[in-house]
Amino acid sequence: MKNEIQAFAAIVHRMVQLLASVPDSLSGIKPRPEDWSCKEIACHLIDSASNNHQRFTRLQRTARLDFPAYDAEPWVVVEKPREMEWGALLDLFKAYNTFLLHLVRNVDDTCLGHVWAIGGEEKSLAFLMRDYYRHLEWHIDHLEKRIAEVRR
Repeated sequence: MKNEIQAFAAIVHRMVQLLASVPDSLSGIKPRPEDWSCKEIACHLIDSASNNHQRFTRLQRTARLDFPAYDAEPWVVVEKPREMEWGALLDLFKAYNTFLLHLVRNVDDTCLGHVWAIGGEEKSLAFLMRDYYRHLEWHIDHLEKRIAEVRR
């Protein structure tokens, strides 16, 4: 995991830059009713960070964890991020991801094989850490497309 920290940090840095490039005036715009706004995407990413914070920490304390899944759509509906200040969402995203990088940087390597059991599957802590940053990377492309749409 230690060898991947720089790549993970670069993904976070790129996402922070991308989110910061969105003007407040465009952050809540939904190109289509079924689409998420940039605020909703940022909120989803904060939710993901929050859920993974729990996984990353708890799996260093126990070898197996039965922990609920994260269902993105209902969370974003309940949280109403379009009503939040854009700057606050940006600050929270950056701070939470700085903390997650700290957790990954300091992970106890003997715990990387600990597993989260979900829906009959088991995911190792190492998998979850890598998957979190793959998820962020996927959303970079998603967010770039959304930004282009709202700027039209």
